Amino acid sequence: MLGVVYQNTGQPEQAIQSYKQAGVLFNGVADKPNEALALASIGVVYRDTGQFQQALQHFHQALSLQQEAKDKWGQVATLINIGRVYESLAQPQQALQFFEQALPLSREVGNKGGEAVTLNQIGSIHHAAGQLDQALRFLRRPARCSKCSATSGVRPMP
Repeated sequence: MLGVVYQNTGQPEQAIQSYKQAGVLFNGVADKPNEALALASIGVVYRDTGQFQQALQHFHQALSLQQEAKDKWGQVATLINIGRVYESLAQPQQALQFFEQALPLSREVGNKGGEAVTLNQIGSIHHAAGQLDQALRFLRRPARCSKCSATSGVRPMP
């Protein structure tokens, strides 16, 4: 998708426009999972450019569509992204709520990458709060995941 190219070449405004156009097209053919993916991609651009409220708005719209479509893989990625925004906003308890929602979903669908990322994020929040025993409980688990990848299981835009 053209939005990815714009995003990877440091052209966030063009990336957003491309993702918006894709979202309109997917909406027109009632493709909720890919419409949600377009919205989530816009959220990533906003997050990466420090526009956190716009990012949250788009992530929540994406999450709503993913829930309607029962797209649990998409939900995992979006919940992780929402948690990361709250971490950037120095709101660890809010972040933790979203990571804790992502964890059982990632396990349910067998998303080992999402599980590993989520466990790491939860452990990091506990570590930052000085809850070292709790942090270790979560940070040791990703290392034990067989075949875990460093990605969060996000699907590329078609």
